[in-house]
Amino acid sequence: MNTKTKALLAFTFIFLIGFASGYVFNQAFQTDEPAVTETRPDRSEHRERDGDRDRSERERRAREWLTDYLDLEENQQGEFFEKMNDYRNDIREVIRNQRSHEHDLIIEQYYDFRSEISSLLNSDQLEKLDSHFHPDSVKQKMQREPQREQRRGRN
Repeated sequence: MNTKTKALLAFTFIFLIGFASGYVFNQAFQTDEPAVTETRPDRSEHRERDGDRDRSERERRAREWLTDYLDLEENQQGEFFEKMNDYRNDIREVIRNQRSHEHDLIIEQYYDFRSEISSLLNSDQLEKLDSHFHPDSVKQKMQREPQREQRRGRN
């Protein structure tokens, strides 16, 4: 065999060993859990239809896990999960109220700021300021931005 053939065989052999070891390594550490990504999930109609199924599956697995983890008996499960659901609903309501209260505070702070600078700016400037910095206009822009990105195909 000449030198070129030996080099080609050595390169191929090393490549195959790398591929095989990578495959074995991947299989050894593979889990049933999906990989975590840093991107936001796509909110298409297809995903929304499947979302209910996924949510009920996650809830079922969470119930099974809690039942095993807490070693709940059959007669404890119904009342426990009912109270757990009430607790989760209460927390959601507290968070919703807190967010509403925060929004009111932000608007109050914005109007204080606006009144302080109203003598510096004319009405056109104040209108432009409101269109760009008013908390409600900022919130609307943030809600429109993902839709714009989807239309551009950047998702």
